[in-house]
Amino acid sequence: MRRLTVSDPAGVRGLLRQSMGHSPQFRCIHRLHCVLLVGEGCSCPEVARWFGEDPRSIERWVHDYESEGISGLLDLPRRGRPPRLSSEQMDDLQRVLHRDPAVAGEDGRRWTGKVLQRYVERRLAVEMSVRQCQRLLVQLRQMETGEVDLPEQADDGLDETGDADEEYRLHSGRSGGPLTQ
Repeated sequence: MRRLTVSDPAGVRGLLRQSMGHSPQFRCIHRLHCVLLVGEGCSCPEVARWFGEDPRSIERWVHDYESEGISGLLDLPRRGRPPRLSSEQMDDLQRVLHRDPAVAGEDGRRWTGKVLQRYVERRLAVEMSVRQCQRLLVQLRQMETGEVDLPEQADDGLDETGDADEEYRLHSGRSGGPLTQ
């Protein structure tokens, strides 16, 4: 039998990551798939490399599954400050950010932290700092593309003037889409 290949494995990884960001059930199923692969003889580092996970996460999921069954793979309540924006607001925001700011009633040719801050305050009645909005733009880009900045690649996305650099543009199927940090 001929061995099959996938032309864009990075794209498949991106789709998986994007799906995991939206659904706790999908994250549980993803963890279960990883556990199954380890159970079938794959090593934790190998499975981690395939899915862009940390090998320690795979090990923890195997141990959690062995000790608690499927319930050990469910998301636990998260600690820390609750998000400022609801999931509905995030979904709406993601749709708005694929258009030029002028369409949303904002000044500017592209979405920056400052432009997003004004939009969020005016339309959603939520106060956020410019820096929070810049981080939010990066987070939305990662959700869209599935790309994750590794520590050695991390960049705050700001040029020397403090504005978002062009590298942080979220492409919405067209080159140079309006969403930037």
